[in-house]
Amino acid sequence: MQKSKLFFWINTLILFLFSVIFILNKNYEFLLYIGTLFLGVYFLYVLDKKYNFSSLSLSLFSVWMFLHFCGGSVYLEGVRLYDTILIPLFGDPLFILKYDQVVHTFCYFVLTLLIYQVLKNYIKNARKKENNKKFILGVFTFLGGIAIGSLNEIIEFSTVVLFGSTGVGGYYNNSLDLIFNSIGALLAVLFSSKN
Repeated sequence: MQKSKLFFWINTLILFLFSVIFILNKNYEFLLYIGTLFLGVYFLYVLDKKYNFSSLSLSLFSVWMFLHFCGGSVYLEGVRLYDTILIPLFGDPLFILKYDQVVHTFCYFVLTLLIYQVLKNYIKNARKKENNKKFILGVFTFLGGIAIGSLNEIIEFSTVVLFGSTGVGGYYNNSLDLIFNSIGALLAVLFSSKN
C-alpha cells in the first residue's frame, strides 16, 4: 500500500475510534476536533501526492493526533490528561509544564516540518546556494507554523462559544498555547535546517 493511503487509513481509524469514545462520553468539544482533523488528514493525503512528505513527518502527525485525543479522553486519578502537570516548574496562574503544553510543542514541531517540506519546493536549492535563501525558508516556515497555531486557538475559542466548554482554559492557557506552539515551530525550523 502506498504511503499516503496508509497514512489516510491509519488516521481515519484513529479518528473513528476516538469519535466513538467522544460520542459515548458526550464530549462534543472533541467531536469538533474530529471533524477538523479529518479535513486535515485528507488535506495532507492530497498534498502528499505533490510534495511527497517524509514518512517520519506523517508518522509523527499520527502520533500527535493520538496523543491529542488521549489528552481529551484519558483521566488519571480524576484529572484529565490535558490538565496533568508533568513537571511543576511554575504554579498558578501559569501551571508549567503540563501535558497540554508538551503536546502543543510536539504538534507544531510536526506541522512545521510538513510546512518546511512544502516551502522548500518553492525556494529552490536553499541549502546549496545563498544563506539568504536558507534564512528566508526558515522564517517563512516558522511563520507558517505559528499561523496554523493561531488558527488552532481560534478553533479552541469556537468550542467555548459553541459548546460553553471551558476545557481549553482561559487567557493564560491561550497565551501559553501560542508560546508552546512557537517553541515547537522554532525547533522544527532548527531541525530542518540541519537535515
